Amino acid sequence: MADVKTLPSHQAMFDKQDGRPSQSTTSQANTASAAGDKGEVKEEEKPVVVAGEDKGDVGDGTQKKEGDAASPEAKTTEPAEISDEVFLAEFKKRTGREVSSLDELKEPAKLPTPDEILAAAEREKDESLEWALGTGILSREHYEKSITEKAKDKRSIALALFTSDLQAEEKDITAEECEDRFKEFYGENEDPDSWRYKKGQALLGKVADDYLSQYEDSNVEKLAEKYREFKTDTQRQKDYNKVVNKVAKEIPKEISFKTPYAGVDGKKIDLDINVPVDEKILTQVVKEFTKPGMHNAFDGTVNPEAISREIAYHVRARMLESIIETATTVAAEKASEDIMVNLKNARNPNQPLGGPQATQKSDKTPPSHKAFIDKVK
Repeated sequence: MADVKTLPSHQAMFDKQDGRPSQSTTSQANTASAAGDKGEVKEEEKPVVVAGEDKGDVGDGTQKKEGDAASPEAKTTEPAEISDEVFLAEFKKRTGREVSSLDELKEPAKLPTPDEILAAAEREKDESLEWALGTGILSREHYEKSITEKAKDKRSIALALFTSDLQAEEKDITAEECEDRFKEFYGENEDPDSWRYKKGQALLGKVADDYLSQYEDSNVEKLAEKYREFKTDTQRQKDYNKVVNKVAKEIPKEISFKTPYAGVDGKKIDLDINVPVDEKILTQVVKEFTKPGMHNAFDGTVNPEAISREIAYHVRARMLESIIETATTVAAEKASEDIMVNLKNARNPNQPLGGPQATQKSDKTPPSHKAFIDKVK
């Protein structure tokens, strides 16, 4: 049976895992020794090359490349240092969880006990009720009446409503007569297993439920849910306002753009227009952007770039008149310069062609144009 040989490129790894010298090294040494015994090659004439030593040999006859991970000279790149603020911002971006310091990440948050959960729920109910009463969402009179009415059983509620309707039609009817008619109407005089009794009780319950539905807004559980929504929305508004105020400070103090211009010579150029931002207009726009509920205009997503673009757009729109005025003035000044150049080089129309130019009676240039004339000489 032929010998099973391990691939040379894997032999060194197996030897290392087994904790014994590399077979490639041993085999090379044995080969050199055996060759010396036969007088073919002396050991000193063919030195043994140890695996991974010198010349980049990795022990399997393969030459190592420069920068190879197995090379001791290969250098590793250390990750760049980042500040805690940058790390926490990236952590929030990826996980949606906001922490104030790295210490909160080092020690996992302790889970609340059942008693703590119940206590927190009770605090939330108290806070939600206080919030509802304080904001006028719920009146105290309405809330207190809801407690009284919800404490009643459904039959008492249905009987009170039935009695009130009868007494509105029959002024002299007594409470006892009202109850007798109530029993007859709702089938309470029938056998409890009878169809009429069961249908009467079902109708009685529906009448009571419909009456109590007017107090659904005072349900403490639902108030707590609304209160949570209010707190979430308020926090979103605060985060949004911070971004608005921050980007407003970073908006350029000048509105800069280029406008095409064609001179009298027909050459087209771009004129640079720079208009200082009106701080009063910017302040008014920011005030309108931070009104309650404005954060919902961005689908609840606080995007600084989008907000910055919108603020800049509204500022430009409200400054349109002054922007046009400035652009017109710059273009007029450029046109005036072109005209002055042409006039300076123009011939006297009263002088015959080919003759010397007539001397002007005055060689003085108007003060308003002198600086420009001197500049273009």
